Amino acid sequence: MTDKSSIFKVHIDISNIDQHRYDHLNFTVALGRQETLAHMVMRLIAYAMIPEDNLLFGQSGSGAVEPDVAVKDYDDHYIYWVDAGFPSMSRVKKASHQADNVLIFSVAGSSWLEDYQNELMQFKNVHLVLFQPELIEQLAAEIERNVNWSLVVDGNRLGLSDSQQFFESNITRLEPRADHCMAI
Repeated sequence: MTDKSSIFKVHIDISNIDQHRYDHLNFTVALGRQETLAHMVMRLIAYAMIPEDNLLFGQSGSGAVEPDVAVKDYDDHYIYWVDAGFPSMSRVKKASHQADNVLIFSVAGSSWLEDYQNELMQFKNVHLVLFQPELIEQLAAEIERNVNWSLVVDGNRLGLSDSQQFFESNITRLEPRADHCMAI
């Protein structure tokens, strides 16, 4: 059973200028037992940025076998497998075999990225979406139990405001091949 102190009520207004997508999301999410606030922040941003209906949150934390966020088709095949943070290469390999598209939301300049970027780009269906680490750190430090964000994606810029502050970050998208770009 989840501790009530780890439950977050979330409202996100989304404006994706590139996709002409304007949406309002309302949901409740639990912080996993071994999950950090930074990881949850990346899960929330990933959930908001993926322009799909029927998004599902998986169980988060170390040892989770499900993706952090997913879209499945009617026969339980993963259309999108989304992980936040720094998944192991064995997890990425598993995801690449089970899903049409694997999206990893992480931070630029991490040692994980330095160690695995070349290997990650060998997978034809793995896409990286990277934020500045300061954005994730600030949001994790400021997050409240009632999350009320406005998120704007305009090209390679992400703007996010809560009730008191405005945060901004570059978005770096790394694609395995130039002919297979994701629209997120």
